[in-house]
Amino acid sequence: MDPHDEPSESEPAPKIPGIWKRWGGGALSIALVLHLIALVIGACWVFQLIREPEKKIDFIPGGSGGGGGERGAKTQIQQRKQAQLKPAANVKRVFAEGAVSQFAIPDPGDQFGEMSTLSSLAAGGAGGLGGSGSGGGFGSGRGKGVGAGIGDGMGGAGLGIKLFGMNLDVKSIGVVFDVSRSMTPHLQRVLEEIDRVAADSPVILHVGCGIGPVKGRARDRIVPVSAPRDAFKKFWYLNQDPENRGIPAGSDASDVDTSGAIPQRTVYELLANRSKTYFHDRGTTPATGAALLADELAHVEAIYWFADFQDFIDEKQAERIAKTLIRRKQKLYIHPLTKGRCFDVALQTLALPTGGKPIEEKKVKKGGKQEN
Repeated sequence: MDPHDEPSESEPAPKIPGIWKRWGGGALSIALVLHLIALVIGACWVFQLIREPEKKIDFIPGGSGGGGGERGAKTQIQQRKQAQLKPAANVKRVFAEGAVSQFAIPDPGDQFGEMSTLSSLAAGGAGGLGGSGSGGGFGSGRGKGVGAGIGDGMGGAGLGIKLFGMNLDVKSIGVVFDVSRSMTPHLQRVLEEIDRVAADSPVILHVGCGIGPVKGRARDRIVPVSAPRDAFKKFWYLNQDPENRGIPAGSDASDVDTSGAIPQRTVYELLANRSKTYFHDRGTTPATGAALLADELAHVEAIYWFADFQDFIDEKQAERIAKTLIRRKQKLYIHPLTKGRCFDVALQTLALPTGGKPIEEKKVKKGGKQEN
């Protein structure tokens, strides 16, 4: 073929790829687009999770509803004021460098710059620690206030009733009196001591101090001294008037002669006019257990029993009574006018198992000194 002859059809020249394609621009573009889409999705998810913080409301709503009530609002206000008034711990001294003055300031020590908090100032002003107020200074105020508080607690109802100089470690007592003729002359001073330290204490009067194997508690026989038809007056004459010795103890007192002068009139009037005072009507000498376990004494922390302990005490019955007192969480304190033949039985079987003890009255000598 003649090389000078031109071909009828010429083949197209191959295209040279551009620089973007030679460097892999297509794949890079796809990667960029995918990453951009992932970035947008992640940003939207993050911004949805981030919420605007709640605004702190710096006021306390008035009225009784909401906000913890009036007491809660006052507490929050005091806490804020206390935080604002609390000084820096390192502030000790204030001075001016290079100042010239003729006044000499003494070294105040480490206490300068310390400031009491608002709560301590309020407590001192109200008598909590200061007692007599903040006028007397923090030192004397604290000492006087705390001393007076402890003293009042020891002598009053803070730590217990103090009877005849002995702390009973209880705040309420019930009383059982032996009102036999030998005991009656001593009842007035004992009753005055009871009313001095525990005026509202219930008192039950029983003739004698014996405890026998009596079944039941004879609840209907414990009656108030204000009972109608002169029941207490007949009870008193029956057991105090020698003219009525022929009438059996524990009778219904229908034959009691009350026309004569009232025996032991002062003691009778003290008991007859006293509130929360009861008597064991028709109760015989061995039935003192009914008085000790009377419902009128069921709600006191301790029972005070004043007797001479000359009458017989059955130990088994005494143990049953002690178990009832222990179940009631009541202590039994016994006060012997004289330590009669059954005092030790009453002490070991009744008083000590319940956590009680004997009352040893302090006698006053001439000159004001006391002896046991």
